[in-house]
Formats: sequence, structure tokens, C-alpha cells
Amino acid sequence: MGRGLAERRRLRFGRRPELTVSAVAIGAVTAGFGLTPATANPDYPSWDDVQDAQGDEAAAQAEIENLNGLLDGLEASAAEATRTQQIAAERYRIAQTALDEAIEQERELKSGARKAEEKAAVSKMRAGLLAAHLSRQAGGDVGLNLGISGDADGLLYQLSAVGKLTEQSAGIYAEALADRNAAESLRSQAESAADQRRTLAADAEEILAEAEDAAEAAESAVAEQESRQNELLAQLAAFKGTTAATEAQYRAGVAAREAAARAPAAAPPPPRPPAGATGGTPNSAGANPGGTNTGGSNPGGSTPTQPPAQPPSQPVVQPPPSQPVVQPPPAAPAPQNPPPATDKVASAIAFARSQLGDAYQLGGSGPDRWDCSGLTKAAYAAAGINIGTHSATNQYYTAQSRGQLVPYAQRQPGDLIFWTDGSSMYHVAIYTGGGMMIEAPNPSALVRERGIWGAADVVGYVARPTA
Repeated sequence: MGRGLAERRRLRFGRRPELTVSAVAIGAVTAGFGLTPATANPDYPSWDDVQDAQGDEAAAQAEIENLNGLLDGLEASAAEATRTQQIAAERYRIAQTALDEAIEQERELKSGARKAEEKAAVSKMRAGLLAAHLSRQAGGDVGLNLGISGDADGLLYQLSAVGKLTEQSAGIYAEALADRNAAESLRSQAESAADQRRTLAADAEEILAEAEDAAEAAESAVAEQESRQNELLAQLAAFKGTTAATEAQYRAGVAAREAAARAPAAAPPPPRPPAGATGGTPNSAGANPGGTNTGGSNPGGSTPTQPPAQPPSQPVVQPPPSQPVVQPPPAAPAPQNPPPATDKVASAIAFARSQLGDAYQLGGSGPDRWDCSGLTKAAYAAAGINIGTHSATNQYYTAQSRGQLVPYAQRQPGDLIFWTDGSSMYHVAIYTGGGMMIEAPNPSALVRERGIWGAADVVGYVARPTA
């Protein structure tokens, strides 16, 4: 028989440096988010190992268990790396939303400061004309000083001192003083807003780099899974007398049943976020419009063991995330959730389906590249409904602020499903019925309609934008 099975595996492992690189790359990124890779440097059997084990029932059973374990490990690693990528992507979306808001605030303040300065200049000119008029009447140095002074405070004081002001004159100088103060205040606020915008821009750039690193690690993990699983399934089929396709279907079915059994149950209503955490424009329509898998329990094929299944009690807002302690509201009667508006739901789902096969892109909002919240936002914008900003977290809390959350068990087509890491909503998809949904998943997959995955992370409430 030659060298033993363990010895041959040890020798083969020593000739596979690419596995070490892959595991290190995944581990480096997942460690940055407090996660650990599911597997590291696994030892894959060869067909010689399969042939050696087939003559021994105990060895064959051990190899079947080993192959299933290796497949589980590949799926778990891909799922964990993909989850990490999605969490990092949401952190970037939150940072970008904060930056966009800061840019808009700076623009508005600068515009307001320019208008205030223009108004102050007019007020000052009117005051100067009044000073010139009084100069002609009063004569002497007082009139000259009034005419040439650029200080509205000084003009008002001097005019009061000489007792020459009528009620109208006093109003002119008081208005000039107020306009000058308003212009200075707005100019100061605009400068502070510019400083804040520069800080948020630097933060967003750093978080984007982290998200890109996480995406590379996720793609590496998924590529490793795809390159290994076909051979492993074929080896498993050889032991069991089936086919690789049969084994793949069986595993997908098991994963789907497990996911359905772990569907999140209705939980107590989550606390409302602090003021300013939801953002969005409640009453305006939104203007901002990446292999198909029909089963399984998570993005890579297995179920992440990450809590919680219920909505987080403290939302992520602008970076760096704040973690306020928020007390739950007093218990209230369960709301009567209105059914979705079928025409608007149909429009949103039709838009999302028309994007099937499009590529994933972090921050993508169309027309042919999307990320998760970019797709949901554009789908409902096509139906004339604004669901919040380009952020899964914001879309969840926007729905909460409008009273549009519905227990997950009562989900209907068109509802938005959310996934949470316990502090923010890192993914969102549109439910289409029958346990299926449309999502822009991750850099390793195109926009797709598939079964709901990752029940351990699915929030216990869905959002009904048409409610």
C-alpha cells in the first residue's frame, strides 16, 4: 500500500502554500471584525485516498464524515467571509451617508452665508446713506464720523448719543447690526461644517479601504469553496454510490430545511433609535435609483453561528458608531398592520426582477450595478416610495419611525427583510413570497432571487414600505 494515508496527506499539505495564504488572508480580515475563520489549512483527500478507504467499511465511513466536514468548513468559511464583507460594506454606506449629509449641510450654510452677507451689505449701505443724510443736518465731526464709519455698532451708538434718531432711523441701524451678526454666524457655521466634512471624508476613505479588503477576502473564500467542492462532492458520491449533483442537491435541501426551522419568531418591538438616527425624507419619493442559488441557509451555503435573531437595541449612526443605552418603550397593544399596496409592491418587485443578473458593486445604485440597499431603494423609488437613504440600517429605522415594521411571521411579498450583526443592519432584501427573496448579495454573486438564508441573523421584523 506504500505510505499511510496520514503520511501522504502530510506530504501533500506541505506542497499547498496557496491554502495557507488563503486562510491567512481570510483570518486577517475576519479578525478585524471580531470573527475567526471557520477552517484553516484543511487537508483535502486525493482520489488515491478514496480508493484506499473504499475497501474498509470503517475507513469509508470515516472518509464520508471527513468529506462532509470539509464541505461544511468550506461553506462556513465562505459564509463567514461574505458576512464580514457585508458588515464592512454597511459601515461604509453609513459613513458615506454621513459624508453626503455633511456636504449638503456645508453647501446650505455657505449659500445662506452668501445671502446673509449680501443682505448685510444692503443694510450697511442704507445705514451709510442715513449717516450721510444726518451728516448734512448735524454738520461737524459727528456727521463726518457717521458717514465714514464701517461699524454698525458705532453708528448706532453715535447716533443715539446725538439724539438725532427717529424711530425709523433706529430700525435701519438695528437691522444692519442684526444682518451683520447673522452673516458672521452663518459664515462661522459654514467653516465648522467644512471641517466636519473633511473629517468624515477621511473616515469614509478609511472605512472604504477596510470594506474593499473584506471584499477581497470574501471573494478568495468563495473561490476556494468553488474550486474544491466539486471534487469533494464527487469523492463523496463515489463512497455513497450516487452522483456529485445528487449530493449537492441533498446538501442544499438539508440547509434549506435547517434555515426554515430557524426562522426568526416575532420579538418585542425594538426600542426607537435616538433622534437623528433614522435620517431620510419621509414624504418624498426617492430619486436615486452582483450564480443563482435557490436554497441554503446563508451566502456561502452554511449557517453562520452569529447572534442575534432579534432587532438590535442600539443602532449604528454616523461613524464612529455611537452605542447609546436606550430604554425600551412601555408595552403597547399590537398595531393592526395594513396589507401592502399591491400595485406599488408589484412595481417594486418588477423593478428588482428586471435587475436579475446585474453585477454587485459597493455603493452601487444602478443602472446595472447594485449593492443591497441601493437595489431596495431604487426598487421602491420606481414605485414612488422613498424608504430612506442608501443604507440597510437607515431603511430599517426609517420604517420603524413610520410604524411600518411587521412581525417576520406575517411577512408578505414586497416586505423588506433585514440581517443584523447586533449593532446595525448589514443586509436587506425584498421578499417575493414562498420563502424567496431578491437581493444584491456580495461581490461573488450577481443580483439573484433565492431562498432566505442566514436565519440566525435575520431580524424578527420586516418593513412594509407601503403601509
